[in-house]
Amino acid sequence: MMIYKRLARRLLFNRIIKLAVQIDVAKLKENNPTLSLEIDDLIESDPSGTNKYIIWGVKQLKNGEELSDILSAISFFHNNIQSFKKKDINQYYFLPELQDNIKEVSYKKSKFSIINEKAKSGTVKLFEKTDNKNKPIWRLYRIDNRFAAQIMGKGTRWCITQQENSYYERYASANVLFYYIINYKKEERDPNHKFAAAVKRDMENNIQEIEWFDAVDKRINDSEIIAAINFPNIENIIINDAEKQPKGLLAKIKDNTATEEEIDKAIKIVTELKENINNNPNSTEEEKESAQIYEDSVFDKNNKIVQNKIISLSIEGNKAAISKLNINTPEARKIIIELAKKDNEKAIYRLNYHYPEMIPIIIELAKKGNEVVINNNFTDNMIMIPIIIELAKQGYEFAIDRLSPFNPKMIPVIIELALAKKGNKRMIYKLNPSFPQQKEALIELAENGIKIAQEILERYSGIPFKEKPSQDISTTASIYNKINFYKKSFTS
Repeated sequence: MMIYKRLARRLLFNRIIKLAVQIDVAKLKENNPTLSLEIDDLIESDPSGTNKYIIWGVKQLKNGEELSDILSAISFFHNNIQSFKKKDINQYYFLPELQDNIKEVSYKKSKFSIINEKAKSGTVKLFEKTDNKNKPIWRLYRIDNRFAAQIMGKGTRWCITQQENSYYERYASANVLFYYIINYKKEERDPNHKFAAAVKRDMENNIQEIEWFDAVDKRINDSEIIAAINFPNIENIIINDAEKQPKGLLAKIKDNTATEEEIDKAIKIVTELKENINNNPNSTEEEKESAQIYEDSVFDKNNKIVQNKIISLSIEGNKAAISKLNINTPEARKIIIELAKKDNEKAIYRLNYHYPEMIPIIIELAKKGNEVVINNNFTDNMIMIPIIIELAKQGYEFAIDRLSPFNPKMIPVIIELALAKKGNKRMIYKLNPSFPQQKEALIELAENGIKIAQEILERYSGIPFKEKPSQDISTTASIYNKINFYKKSFTS
């Protein structure tokens, strides 16, 4: 009987809800007669079955939004509601706000899907042990890429699972293979839940050593792993597989055995990866770092074919290649200079005042106000000081900004410009009364009625610059006395 009573109450409650919704819909149509047809469409397309999105949809219609855009947003929100931070659609006051969140959720879902696909392609199941119900007790996998290392190694402390570090690429470049064992009968917090085997090979693919680690990255020996999974033959399976695996692409690049075709393929992957990340405003810092790590691994400084590719791609304007040009070579510097003359941003970023042939283009771009070249090269150093001084004398503001009152070579220019440009606050503020020459310049400016100079002197001496002159002394005499007073106070 109790069950029937509960069912009856639930049916009654559902009828009350439906009736309330019908009343709301009737009121909506009554209050919005021009939207009657659109409200019908909202009701017909409502994915909830309870018309819970109708009021929000009508609000968006009244805001002037298109019905098709509203219906599309409602459908996506309803089908992916758990992926949204705010799970009540009424918390999104305007359709564009919800659409922005939809883009973010959609990007994360697609990114996760792509990563999962790459992880699947980089995961090879080699062996499994099952129970009497044919359910896996543990499985052995070979790990062939960083995505597989991260996804399959989730919940461990292994360095190769870190997205923001280059450990996986370093091992791959050294021709190391990785194998994971996942023990499905252990809890995730158990150190024996997962094991990793690092199979170290030389560049001829000969196995040198196998290192074992538990889930908390503790080094263990082969007897411990055999005891943990109760399977003495585990290393033989791994060795037999590792001996068959070809040298990885990063290892080939490192030891100069990669073909030109293989290098082209790797560079294409890097270029597309960087472009996708740079063109996507939702890209995370971890993704950017991950792409940079792979780029650094591909553009190996010691690989002759790679270096030749870098030069040819740089001439074409490839940003990734320009960033990898070996600036210590004359050929690379020449390319950078030519590209900088064409306002190539990556080339401009690589200009360096330590190379004399680059200084003319550095000065030329600085005169045009290029902030990258100014910030990277116009520093207080022996090479650039004379250039800064000369450009400051010519009136270039960026050079004037870099004049320092603590640099003896710059002090005369600061004084000269401060006296020449008496109303220039920035120049006068650079003057430091702690130094005799600069103090004299401040006194001269103060005598000429420059208030900033007067204020600096007042703060330094603690004596008000403006004193009330005695009635029996003329204005000229009063000024003369004040000048002498300041000169005595600062020279004593």
